[in-house]
Amino acid sequence: MVMHTVHVDPRVTRTREKVLEVVRSILDEGGPTSVTYSAVAKTAGVGRQTLYNHWSTPEQMIRDAALEGYNGGFPTHVVDAEDAIRQWLTSLAGALEERRRVAAISSLIAVALHGPDGDDALREMVLDRIDAFDELLSTIGLSCSPEIYARMAGPLQFQVLIARQPITTEMIDRIAVSLAPELTSR
Repeated sequence: MVMHTVHVDPRVTRTREKVLEVVRSILDEGGPTSVTYSAVAKTAGVGRQTLYNHWSTPEQMIRDAALEGYNGGFPTHVVDAEDAIRQWLTSLAGALEERRRVAAISSLIAVALHGPDGDDALREMVLDRIDAFDELLSTIGLSCSPEIYARMAGPLQFQVLIARQPITTEMIDRIAVSLAPELTSR
């Protein structure tokens, strides 16, 4: 069997990261209606065609701005269900400390209310996070339903996006202890 290596051009990666940082900045300053191909291209110093090649809608740019670029990373090794939930939520809490990322998430929620492109982009973001957590759980023979994930991540999102309060270690611990038994075996 012939194995093909996929080569990712570092220039493409740098451009993508720059564009998504520009999208986060625009969202933080002007909200979701400010994210247009023209505004992003001008601020990022790229052509609009570059944006069209990567994102078929502005909502997809907003989704990727919310999902990508978190330098804290998400866990890759866990020992049990409680540890998996604690580590995952601690990483999520770190991502939710970034003002521009919170602006991107809030904006994506807002655009989801106004059309199918936003709705699809928000759904894709949610499914991406559920799949990533479920993949982590697979390393210890467990699985997580979307309903359990919502009960796990929802309180953190409420705390930051709505209550505008910090996420505490105690909150994460309570969630981990209460939901760990509900994760299912594969």
